Amino acid sequence: MKKILFFFVSMIFIACERESVPQTDVIDETAGGSDLSFSIENREVRPVILGKQKNNPYSVENMLLALDTLRAYANAVGDEELQSNAGIRAGTLETLSINTTDLYVRFLPQDSIGYAALKSDSTLELFNYPLDYEIVQAGDYYYDPTVGDNVYTWLYAVVKPCYQPPQGVVYEVPEELFIIENSEGYTEETISEEEVQIKSNKNSPKAVIDDNLRKALVATSFVLTGNGGELRTDCPVSTDTLQFRRTVTSCSRKCILWGRVCWTTCDYKYYPEGYIRVNTPSGDVGLKGVKVRTTRWFHTITMRTNSSGYYQSPNDYYDDILILNTPHYEIIFDGANGGNSWTLSKALFGAICLWTNSYGAGYHSPNGHSMTFYTNSDYWGKAVLNNAVYDYIDYATTDGISLPPSSLDIANKQSSDLTSSAPLLKNHIDWALIYASPFWGTVATVVGYSLFGWSFPDLILRYNKTLSDYNKITATCWHELTHASQLRRMKSEKGFLWASDYWSHVVLQEASNYEKTGGSYGNKGDTNWQIIALAEGWANYREWDLARRYLNYNIYGENSETHVPYYFDDYSTSIAIFYGGMFDRLVTLGCSFVNIEKSLCAYSIGAFRNNLTGKYPNRQQRITEIIQPYE
Repeated sequence: MKKILFFFVSMIFIACERESVPQTDVIDETAGGSDLSFSIENREVRPVILGKQKNNPYSVENMLLALDTLRAYANAVGDEELQSNAGIRAGTLETLSINTTDLYVRFLPQDSIGYAALKSDSTLELFNYPLDYEIVQAGDYYYDPTVGDNVYTWLYAVVKPCYQPPQGVVYEVPEELFIIENSEGYTEETISEEEVQIKSNKNSPKAVIDDNLRKALVATSFVLTGNGGELRTDCPVSTDTLQFRRTVTSCSRKCILWGRVCWTTCDYKYYPEGYIRVNTPSGDVGLKGVKVRTTRWFHTITMRTNSSGYYQSPNDYYDDILILNTPHYEIIFDGANGGNSWTLSKALFGAICLWTNSYGAGYHSPNGHSMTFYTNSDYWGKAVLNNAVYDYIDYATTDGISLPPSSLDIANKQSSDLTSSAPLLKNHIDWALIYASPFWGTVATVVGYSLFGWSFPDLILRYNKTLSDYNKITATCWHELTHASQLRRMKSEKGFLWASDYWSHVVLQEASNYEKTGGSYGNKGDTNWQIIALAEGWANYREWDLARRYLNYNIYGENSETHVPYYFDDYSTSIAIFYGGMFDRLVTLGCSFVNIEKSLCAYSIGAFRNNLTGKYPNRQQRITEIIQPYE
């Protein structure tokens, strides 16, 4: 049993085998010019280090205290002075009621099933660190020391009062919140005295919360809770004309409580924007399709970069009152391109996906922040892999082959060995162990899926921090994604069970070959050699072709006359690379990528040939002549 379990884990690792100094960067003026912050990211992975817990100014308790304080002040100075000093009226304060608008909650998953349930909830924006603590060091992960041996740590979020947590997940509500912007009837506009009286007479206290009242209440609560240093004190003058920022037209200084609570308010709002880039041999390129998250207390803005690495917030914004509490920026490697999504995950044993990689970029301007990953950063390789996935989806669409499964979990790790694999364990039923040992294999399969099923990887990818290996890292990723496309094509053409059986044979045979010889592919004539030749030959061909077309890079070296890799004609090198030559000849003949991919729904080379000639009856003889030497 122990050997079978070891074999189960080892299969995840089975490989598709493969035999810098930062430059000065110029801030892109279109990314915000001098008003935006910019950084070159070259640090190692590091933890979030927390400071002291802050007194939460948004708690219902503290907001009630702030309201009572404002009411007492209004009674002392009268309505006229209150209106003059803060633009609010005593009648508004008297009718205002404060109720819970949101809940600050935390979850503790007990296993991968609970974690997957939280991840799949699109209403949750999860943080692995608490939002009401000082952050002494911005980092990439935080593990609460109080959780003991639990694999997962507390996850924090803001939810609505009616939220129902997933079953089997520990759930707590540290505080109830009153976030005035989320209250019923709040308006950004200033309500006139007549409107206040009309709405108050209708007994609709929530409908008289205007922006002046919000700022006075927030400022008072911040001062009373010891967070007054986060309030704006200056009166900026700006000539910014960026699309999503408003020019300052006027600023005014407000003071109440006999000068104890002061803030500056301007006709100005901050819509974060910027560029996230990664350094490559051909210069800096955009980090594509990743999430950029900015957070200030319980206000989060989530954006996604486009193909140029540009992100923007056209709808949500930070206003000026708390500008000295600059937002915290994170890059979350949760990628998307069209209908496809993927996560780059931190991994246990290098293969069991636990949680999504995220990069803590620190505190920066609410206008936005631009940054570039260089090879001294531990996240440079993750950025390269992310872009390889994003680009592959575009290239697969162009070439007409199947897209990978719509959601991929990618275990990634820095390594001097760029070994990779495509177990695709979340996208098929893996019968490999049962084939290997019917009784113990069944037991091991059940145990494995129950323990790790929601954490199994689809792809296992490696990277290093060497700029000269950029092309190799990218091309290797494309190789594994070709396998993912092939499996999805098989599922659509032949059904889920057929595809599962086929890919289980691939995984089992490569694992068995590796255990016996140290190489995954084996030789012609070995058990299941034909499915290895077809699957790996196709992936090697596509890897070579995509790298040649889009990177101007030949992964195998080429014949100067034919421009075809020597290894396509040299069986002694590798069965998988040698069979790439068969696909190259078929494409040269005029067989399309999509018809070749469809024809690969075959357990033998002869069956592949029959499938392909069925699609090209007029080329049957020539296709047979090309394939016959490979049978």
